[in-house]
Amino acid sequence: MRYKFIGERTLARVSLPYMASVGEQGMFQCFYECPSLFSVEFGGLTSIGPSALYSAFYNSGSIETVDLSSLRQIDTYGMYQAFSNCSSLAAIDLGELTSLGSYGLNRAFYGCTSLQYVCMSNLSSIPTQGLASAFQNCTSLKTVQLAKLSNAGTALQNAFSNAFNGCTSLELVDFSQATAVPTLANINAFGNTNSTYKIVVPDALYTTWIAATNWSNTAIKPHIVRASEYQP
Repeated sequence: MRYKFIGERTLARVSLPYMASVGEQGMFQCFYECPSLFSVEFGGLTSIGPSALYSAFYNSGSIETVDLSSLRQIDTYGMYQAFSNCSSLAAIDLGELTSLGSYGLNRAFYGCTSLQYVCMSNLSSIPTQGLASAFQNCTSLKTVQLAKLSNAGTALQNAFSNAFNGCTSLELVDFSQATAVPTLANINAFGNTNSTYKIVVPDALYTTWIAATNWSNTAIKPHIVRASEYQP
């Protein structure tokens, strides 16, 4: 299916509810710049292979809904730029996602200016460049659930690089069930946001968290709060 529908102006809906996996480069740039596409359904999808959705829906600005609720695994570059600049997309449910490869969500939702809510509540680790620029310039983004994330890899680089940079409406990044403090390679992850967002962490890890490299930076530390003290 590579390149198959690039620039298709009349395509309105993609429905593949029984597809369980997408193999390597299987949908590479497949629906790139489809201006009328508004709905994408992958209701049974559990696995995305290497570069499988690489730029698959890039710049298809009319997409409002995407069903990825059953997805559990994203391989290397699996969703690189997959939905970048899909400016009508409002919410993403990746609540079943447990495994993410390097560059897996790199720039996946970059510039999705209507995106308000992202759930990745079962993801426990992020590899190199896993969330790099994933939500950069999502100016309506309010809530990101990363409740169980505990490891971004001490030897891995830039797992969060620019992840939330430019998210000017950000209210909450939830790490409330983490069992360890994730690595933060630099402070750019939360650059150009706002003055009121909160990073919610487990009470037991709060002292360690605010002392950790880059989390302790004066631009980020004041936003970190104990789960027991957080009030929406």
